[in-house]
Amino acid sequence: MRRILLNVLILIGLALGSAAGLLYLLPNKISAVAWQAPNNNGFKGVFGNYESLTPVQLIAMNGQHGPEDLAISPDGDVVVPSAQGYLLKLNVTKNQFEPWLYTGGYPLGMRYAANGELWVADARLGLLQVSTSGDISIKANEHANQPFGFVDAVALGGDGTVYFTDASVKFSLRDYRNPDYASHYDILEHGGHGRVYAYHPTTGQTELLSSGIVFANGIAVSHDQTHLLVVETGKYRVLKIDLVGEHRGRVTSLIDNLPGFPDNLSVRPQGGYWLGLIAPRSALLDALDSWPSVRNMIAKLPKSLQPAPEHFSHVVQLNNAGEIVLSVQDPIGSIPLTTGAVEYRDKLYITSLSTPFVAIKSLRPSEEH
Repeated sequence: MRRILLNVLILIGLALGSAAGLLYLLPNKISAVAWQAPNNNGFKGVFGNYESLTPVQLIAMNGQHGPEDLAISPDGDVVVPSAQGYLLKLNVTKNQFEPWLYTGGYPLGMRYAANGELWVADARLGLLQVSTSGDISIKANEHANQPFGFVDAVALGGDGTVYFTDASVKFSLRDYRNPDYASHYDILEHGGHGRVYAYHPTTGQTELLSSGIVFANGIAVSHDQTHLLVVETGKYRVLKIDLVGEHRGRVTSLIDNLPGFPDNLSVRPQGGYWLGLIAPRSALLDALDSWPSVRNMIAKLPKSLQPAPEHFSHVVQLNNAGEIVLSVQDPIGSIPLTTGAVEYRDKLYITSLSTPFVAIKSLRPSEEH
C-alpha cells in the first residue's frame, strides 16, 4: 500500500513539474513591473460606518447587460451603454431600457453636453459624438499616429473641451473580447499604459495631458473647472490633474489607498462627486507587488484559474475637495462589479459592468422600493 501511495505521489509530482515546465515555456502575455502596494487598511473609518446600498429598484435592460455608465440629457432622457454595443434609453412608461442606437463598438463612459449632444467613450472605436438627431461620428481614435487602445471614460469642460481616458494603450479591445480581460492583464502587469487626453472640438485636435497611469479610468472636471479628477484603478487612487496656469498638466494624488479598485466618477449637481469601486482589493495581487515573474506566470494560466474580483457593491461620495464623506455599500454584492453612480432628482442610478439592469436607490430616507 505504501509503495502504491509513493508511486501515486511521484506521478503527481512529475505531472505538476511537467505542467510547470510547459507553463514556463509559454510566451508571456504580460511584462509585469515591480511596485510597492500601499498597506490595505480595509473597511475602517467611513468605510466601516457605511450606509446600506439596498433596497434598490431594478430597471431591466431588455435582454442586454453591462451598463458601465449612465448619462442624463438636458431634457431628462436616461441613457446607458451595453456590452452588446448599444446605447439604450429609459422608457419611463414601460419602466425598462430599450435599444436606441448601435455604435458597432463597445461603449463605456458617456456624458451629455448642454446642447444635447452625447459624448461617448467607446473602448473599440474611440471618442464618439452623438448628435441631437442620433447621428454617430468618430471624433478621435488616435494620437500622434498611435491608435487608442481602450477609450474608457469622458468628461466635459465648461468651455466645450472634451476630456477622456485611454485606460491602456497596450491592452486593447482590438485584442481582447471584453473590458474584463484587457483591464485584468493591464493591472496585473502594472506597466502604466493609461493616458488622459483633451479633445478640442473647435480645432478637432487631441492633446495629451498625462501618461504613465496604471489603468486610467473614470474622469470628472472639478466644479471650479481648475482641475481634473482621474481614477488610477491599478494604484487604488484618484489623481488630480491641473488644467489652468503654469502648472497645467501637473499630476498629484488626491485620494490614496482606497480599499477597492476605483472605477467611474460623476459630478453631483449640488457639489461633490460619486465614485464607484468595482471590487475590493486582492490580497494576493498586493502580496505579489514585488514579484513580477510570478505575475507573469499567473497571466499564462487559464483565466478561470487567475484572481477574480470579489462581488461587493460599493459607491462613495466625495466633497468638492475630493474627501470621502459617505460610503454606500452592500457586502453581499447584490449589484456585482459596481462601476459607479449618477445622481439625478433625489435618485442614485447605480451602474455595473455585468448586470442586466440598472439599480436605483432613493436618496429620500422615507422612500422604500
